[in-house]
Amino acid sequence: MKTSRPEVGAQERAIEDIYPLTAMQQGMLLHTLLAPDSGIYWLQTGLLLEGDLDRDAFEQAWTLVFARHAALRGIVVWEDVPTPMWVVYRSVPLPLTLLDWSDRDEAAQDEALAELLAADRERGMGADRPSMARITLVRLGSRRHQLVWSRHHLALDGWSTPIVLNEFLEAYDAVVAGVAPALPARRPFRDHVAWAMGQDLGPAEAYWRDRLRGVETATTLQIEGETGLRGHDIRRRRLSHGTTSSLSAFARRHRLTVNTVVQGAWALLMSVYAGTDDVVYGSVTSGRGDHLTGVESMVGLLLNSIPARVRVDRTASVAAWLRTLQKDQVASRRFEHTPLTSIQSWAELPSGQSLFTSIFVFENFPGITGGGGGLRATENFAREHNNYPLTVAAFPGDELEIGMTYDLSRFTDATIERLLAHLEELIVAIVADGGRRVGELPLFPSVEQQIVREWNSTDAPVPAVAGVHELIAAQAVRHPDAVAVILDDDRLTYGELEARANQLAHHLRDRGVDREQVVGVCLHRHPDLLIALLAIWKAGAVYLPLDPDHPTDRLTYTLTDSHATLLLTHTTTGPTSGDGERNTNHGGSADGGGDWRDTGVPVITLDDPVTVQKLDALPTDPPDIPATGGQGAYLIYTSGSTGRPKGVLIPHHGLLNRITWMQNTYHLTPADRVLHKTPTTFDVSMWELTWPLTTGATMILAAPHRHGDPAYLADLIHHHHISVTHFVPSLLHHFAHHPWPTPLPTLR
Repeated sequence: MKTSRPEVGAQERAIEDIYPLTAMQQGMLLHTLLAPDSGIYWLQTGLLLEGDLDRDAFEQAWTLVFARHAALRGIVVWEDVPTPMWVVYRSVPLPLTLLDWSDRDEAAQDEALAELLAADRERGMGADRPSMARITLVRLGSRRHQLVWSRHHLALDGWSTPIVLNEFLEAYDAVVAGVAPALPARRPFRDHVAWAMGQDLGPAEAYWRDRLRGVETATTLQIEGETGLRGHDIRRRRLSHGTTSSLSAFARRHRLTVNTVVQGAWALLMSVYAGTDDVVYGSVTSGRGDHLTGVESMVGLLLNSIPARVRVDRTASVAAWLRTLQKDQVASRRFEHTPLTSIQSWAELPSGQSLFTSIFVFENFPGITGGGGGLRATENFAREHNNYPLTVAAFPGDELEIGMTYDLSRFTDATIERLLAHLEELIVAIVADGGRRVGELPLFPSVEQQIVREWNSTDAPVPAVAGVHELIAAQAVRHPDAVAVILDDDRLTYGELEARANQLAHHLRDRGVDREQVVGVCLHRHPDLLIALLAIWKAGAVYLPLDPDHPTDRLTYTLTDSHATLLLTHTTTGPTSGDGERNTNHGGSADGGGDWRDTGVPVITLDDPVTVQKLDALPTDPPDIPATGGQGAYLIYTSGSTGRPKGVLIPHHGLLNRITWMQNTYHLTPADRVLHKTPTTFDVSMWELTWPLTTGATMILAAPHRHGDPAYLADLIHHHHISVTHFVPSLLHHFAHHPWPTPLPTLR
């Protein structure tokens, strides 16, 4: 099938026109074909018809409307053609179904209507050629009928809906009156298609590349999840007449559109939930600008979804910020017909990732004004859903209504209800005072503020010490001979741990380590790890954990980026060489006279005999340094999955607060034995290394490289009578489903 008009032949006499789909239509077709039974992009509009209905006039009116519009007489052909095409027939049989439910009560009729709509959505576009629209007329009573007009969105948009329905009602009135309908001429949709196909995308590309520069990921609300449900639903919230009037007055006063104000509230709400002041969402434009004469009354799919990027300036006044938003919206309208697929390709997002996961639409369509000839028509429902998880729609009127259509597999009903309530509060706050700063708006709903105040009422006493190392030192005074750490057959008592940590702390001070300086520790699980950690704190410095199994570039980057002044390690611990062998040559003397992998950071190898001899000669009491309360305890680096790893400094009081909470919650005693198996570069390792020792419990160290082995861990738990351990969910699942030869009764 070619795009040009076919020659008249036996089979082709019925075809009136053929032209390609727009980019928007192609996108809708693709999503429909990917989920054929989901009802995606299938529109359903209901009109309640009250009065004496002339069925013949009803059918004649619809037949006339179908004859006027190619959108109602066309189908999409996508198989065996280079590009999907819209095929328009000269005439089509009226796709009308007549039903009679007049013998049912109202509840049964409502139930039957719900079933009808569900079946109609599931049926979708494929069954009713040669039209992608169909009509159902249900008799509810002698003077009451339900009209259901359903069609695929790629045939026509929401703006076209009242145009078509008003034409039907005007035509019905004329037929009943016995006169010819006086319906206005409409410019054909194919003119828009031709215009769109002829556009030079060069200026649009320059605009969108600049507009989206720096956007590397879609904005998500951080409240999405897996609910286990399927399908879509909608929740609506109607603003009061007073609030709507205030909203309109606010917009007029500040020379804004109501659309801008509501959209600004949504952008601000997104920024609160997403935790960023730079948000991107989809904005649905009508596409009915001034590019063609008569485009405002055209029947077809002219709308488009384009990205709206909003930067929230919390220091600006609300009115000034909204004016900036409106200015950006006006600028983007020049390029509102740019195919979203093209915009996506020009953005800096990874291939295959969507620009946005939610869209906003301000539905300021013309209203349905027809009705007469003894018949009153009232729109009583309009249903649709798209391929986005969340659609926010505003419906203007005397009482502005906001609807959220959402994917049930991603959002719960309660979540959407809270989101709607929060959006309404923001709108009310915005229109109350345009002069206040954006950052002064109530960014959390009043109800949730009270919940947070009550939930966060967690005041509890925290020990008056400089850090957890002082609590561990106190345990060494009380129980010096109690076993603190076990690795295989090696044991270290609390007294030995304290003495060796103090000796190393003196050595660190002698080497020039001072308060707030960073000292790296690159050690496998070993008693020296605990000694090094406590010594660093006793010297007033900050602990930087380094995983010996990390790649060389990660280790050297972390050391350099943290400005570490010293590195503690073992002679057998270091990064791998290019051939995968462990590099044990740290350079210089064993006490750190040289560099470690060319970082320029001096090294102390704790297991070198020279170092051991030096440490044994130092005092076993702690060095005298100023109090350390409030300073940094440890510096931990992110995984780097979103770019370069970033260091986060955790203060002593933060760790102390965490340990105190854990003890108040789980109540370790000296009788407990706690397993330490988490790699040191994970935050969890900090409480594994310190919490047990603050309570007099015994810490059991898992052997290096075996923390992911369920059989080994079970044997360790059984052999050492371990009572407390920590698992991430994935390893816990693996561990819990392993067939253990022996029970693990000591775990509590």
